Amino acid sequence: MKLTFKPNEHVGCCGATQSGKTTFAKKVLVNSWNRVLIADTKGVDFHDYPTVGWKRAIDAIVRADRDRGNHTKNKFRWRLPFGVGKKAEVEVDEFSKAVLSRIPNVTVYFDELGAYTTSYRISHGLSALATQGAGKGRRLYWSSQRPARVHGDIWDNTVNLFVFAQHPKDKQAIRRNFPAYEEFQGQIEFGTYRFAYQDPAGKVTIGGPV
Repeated sequence: MKLTFKPNEHVGCCGATQSGKTTFAKKVLVNSWNRVLIADTKGVDFHDYPTVGWKRAIDAIVRADRDRGNHTKNKFRWRLPFGVGKKAEVEVDEFSKAVLSRIPNVTVYFDELGAYTTSYRISHGLSALATQGAGKGRRLYWSSQRPARVHGDIWDNTVNLFVFAQHPKDKQAIRRNFPAYEEFQGQIEFGTYRFAYQDPAGKVTIGGPV
């Protein structure tokens, strides 16, 4: 399967632990673009990328874009170690606002988006990145092993969705946002590293492993 994402499209990837979600994200999602900031929650899967604090990263990108006169020449794939908890949620909010206002043509990848939202709560910055970012060249790519915690603002603006094997508790959230899941779930069992892909037109394809 050849996957091509447009610059103004958000991408989501759901799957339980050991479903193949993170391997897919590293090989496909993070490598889709040349300007990528990885919001790393667990500090395990993306440790092989250069690690930079988010404020330092924002300042360095703004400075390099200005000095080079053309942001397309300034390429990077950096890991930003946010962690989890209330402090991390505040930092993610500030970071999202900074990306939206200061960094053009960038992909922000959240390794575990469910750490920073719930189904009923989302920060202003993260909501703005989801609802306004795509139209301004700020792509939101995200993964979650707990899709039931992902806020509606994220779901409503994610037009490319990849679904790996799911925990039973999360199947309702998947069905609600991926109507064809019921039909295809038997083809994406645990251990297969297979996924169902729903494109912006609503077409579903089975793919994997990568």
